[in-house]
Amino acid sequence: MSKIKAILGVSQESIKLKMGKKDKWYNDPQMVGTLLLFWPPVGIYGLHKSEAINPKWKKLTYATLAMVCILLAMAFIV
Repeated sequence: MSKIKAILGVSQESIKLKMGKKDKWYNDPQMVGTLLLFWPPVGIYGLHKSEAINPKWKKLTYATLAMVCILLAMAFIV
């Protein structure tokens, strides 16, 4: 396998994907976004596990969710 990688200049992941390996559901950004809207606990788990989503977007989403939780807590306290 390493000889093939050296000759072709491709990574093992891309070889496995081309050989029929299916991506996990949490590596599909559209699926994770949909789950964040309609089933937030599963969407947050998918966001945490995802390797396809840029860390910048992960941090932004976590910050947004934290802000929403804080605002909801403040609304119900008052």
